[in-house]
Amino acid sequence: MITQTLVRFTDWLAATSLSHTVAEHFWIVPTLQTAHILSVAVVLAGVFLINLRVLGVLERGEAVPALLDRFLTPIAIAVGVLAVTGFLLIAGEPTRAVFRVVFWIKMALIVAAVNRHRAARCAAG
Repeated sequence: MITQTLVRFTDWLAATSLSHTVAEHFWIVPTLQTAHILSVAVVLAGVFLINLRVLGVLERGEAVPALLDRFLTPIAIAVGVLAVTGFLLIAGEPTRAVFRVVFWIKMALIVAAVNRHRAARCAAG
């Protein structure tokens, strides 16, 4: 059932003009991949630096809220870029992405991270 639904979805997506545009221009996929990878780097670096401050390893003289103010905006922008570029990459080659186990693991980890973030915000007030 789910496989048939995914096949129908990928067939539909592959037939869209967006999919054709991404697939037809040789420079779009490498550009999207570059933006996607750089955005992953921004998110990982920001989260890493925040964690180092929380652990007291780095920037001990700076308050955590000030550090969050400095890093959460670039992280949020990078996450937005990841969403857009990821969607466009999937649109360009829907069957390549949707039928890979790694894709679904990545999606599950994103859902878990979002749920963890929401739970932390609810607990904080």
